[in-house]
Order: sequence, then structure tokens, then C-alpha cells
Amino acid sequence: MCGLFGYYSYSQNNYIFLKELVKNLGKESTVRGTHATGIAYEFNNEILVKKEPKSAQKFHFDFPVETKVLIGHTRNASNPHKRNWLNNENNHPFLFKSKNMSFALAHNGVVYNQDDIRMHYNMKVPKISTDTYIIYQMIQHFGLSLQSLKDISEQLYGIYTYTVLDNHSNLYIVRHEHPLVLLHFKDLQLYVYASTEKILFNAIFDTPYLCKKLKQSLSTNPLDIELIEMNMGEIYQIDKTGTIHRQYFVPESRVIFTHTGNKYKNQKSKDYAYTSGYYYNPTETFISKDDFGTEEEYYEMCLKLVEEYGYDETYILDALEVGYTLEDILDHYYNGTLDDLFYDVEIAIEYYFLDDDTQL
Repeated sequence: MCGLFGYYSYSQNNYIFLKELVKNLGKESTVRGTHATGIAYEFNNEILVKKEPKSAQKFHFDFPVETKVLIGHTRNASNPHKRNWLNNENNHPFLFKSKNMSFALAHNGVVYNQDDIRMHYNMKVPKISTDTYIIYQMIQHFGLSLQSLKDISEQLYGIYTYTVLDNHSNLYIVRHEHPLVLLHFKDLQLYVYASTEKILFNAIFDTPYLCKKLKQSLSTNPLDIELIEMNMGEIYQIDKTGTIHRQYFVPESRVIFTHTGNKYKNQKSKDYAYTSGYYYNPTETFISKDDFGTEEEYYEMCLKLVEEYGYDETYILDALEVGYTLEDILDHYYNGTLDDLFYDVEIAIEYYFLDDDTQL
């Protein structure tokens, strides 16, 4: 689990408050990652990137006040034991420059079939040790457009959302399973986005000018404000005029893994693609308790799925402690609302451990 955030100002005005906004977006996004922080922005037809292996709380968000479009990322390393974020090359955004194209890429999620893709297209194995880099390589291979991002995304097995910024002020957003929301201030000609509504609105409320503007618009002219929640399978391209161009891709069925020596009882197909020591069954979209011989096997699979989102076993144990079941956790997993579930669990745990005298 990582955090994506940023803005697109298609106004002729230069807004001083945007630096404060980006700082607040980054700090609010630390709930989704503290291992590293980075930003990329377009300035004078050039993509510039700043990233460091530190939390957004300690990151200096420095960029020209004239910057019209910026993407940001807070990283939660999927395998923290490797500590690969200490090598800043592994952190987001990733920058590519050539004579014909420049872009920056920031990604939230997991891609499982990177080795298969590299083998299929005869791509080099990079020194950078993150699954995100396969998207970077595919953009190099296919080019950058709505159509190419559709083609790329339909070849990825995993759970992801990613943003791409090019040197022509085009912001692309590709939404798979992980959430992303935008708020459009129409009169300011400004889009602000973040991984979740909570992050988005907390950052806006902490930015006095935008907070005041939001309250004024809601009380006098609500149509000036538009909340845009992207759907799974949508691709947006926002251009210099503030126009959103849309494309759609067909997401692969959720990647369901079963170890080679422990197949599910209810498998419907023998058509498996091997990847990373597990089998992917493209016809088996959902799993349930009935698919497992023992409660322990069911629990282990739930843990594996939760870890795909960047959570560890503690979150499952806390959820069970406050009354949720493994079935509840799986329902939230399939609905893409694990973040909401574990936030509610966190609040419940805090309340649960309050002294009787301090409970509300």
C-alpha cells in the first residue's frame, strides 16, 4: 500500500497555496507509507523529480510556484525486510527521458507477472528492485497514450493504480483495484487528487485558502465543486485545458494464488499460468471458506491477500478482536475497501482500550 497525490492547475494564475496543499497531501498520505516520499512536476516542458528515503513528515516539498501539474507518492515497501527504499533509485516517481518522450511514473500496488512480461518482450532485467519498474519499461516499449496505457494495463496481473506525467503537461491516471479520488474546483480551474477521500479532504481542510473556498462553494454554488471517484478500469488523461479524456480497460480477474502442492478443492480449470512459485487461475475470481480443507489454510490465504495491500497479520488479529470475521475481511478485500475496514478497526481498538472513565 502506497499513497498517490497531486494536483493539476489549468488556470493562468499561479497559486501560492499549492505548496502548502502539496505539503499537506504528502503528510496526510503518510498513513499509506513512510519509507520514502517523492514528487515529480512539469516545468518549462521538462520533467523534474525529487525523492528521498524518508517520511513526508521530514520531506521538503520544493517546486516552483509556477508549476501547473505535480504528482506525488508516499511509499510503503511491500517487503520491508529488504529495506530497498534506502537505495533511492527504487523509490517513486521514476523518471524517463529521451529525445522523443519524457515522463514520470508513480504507482500504488503490486504487479505479479513482471518476469513473464520481460521474458515475452525480451526486456532487460533492471537493477531497480521494484515491481513498478515493469510499467515503466512497458511505457518505454509501447509509448505513452490512452491507447497504450489500455494495452499495458490489460497485460498486468496484480492490484494497482498508477499516475504518469509527461513533458507536455498531460497527467494520466490508471485506476485498477486501489482507490483514487479527485476534487475539481471549477472556478479555480484546479484538480486535486489523493488515494482516499479522507486524505484528500484532510489536506484541503488544512489548507486555509482551499478550505474557505470549499465551504463558500458548498454554501453558495455547490456546482462549482465536483468530486470524481474513478471506477476500476478507467484511464484519465487531463490536458492543459482541464479536459478529461477517458479510456477504459478490462482488468484481469483478481490474481488468485495457490501453492503448487496445495490446490483448492473447487478449482474449475486446469488452465494455470506459472508465476513466482504459485499458480494463477484466471477462471477462479473469488474464494471462500469452503475452498479450504482446514481453518489454518483459510487463514493463511486471507493473510496473503491482506499482505498484498501492504498490511500485516496484526491488522487481521485486531479485526478479529473487535468482532469481524475472516469472511468480513475477504468481503472488504474483494470490494476494494480494506483501507476503510482497517481504519474502522483502528478506531475501534483505540476505543476498546480506553478506560471506562474516558470512554465517550
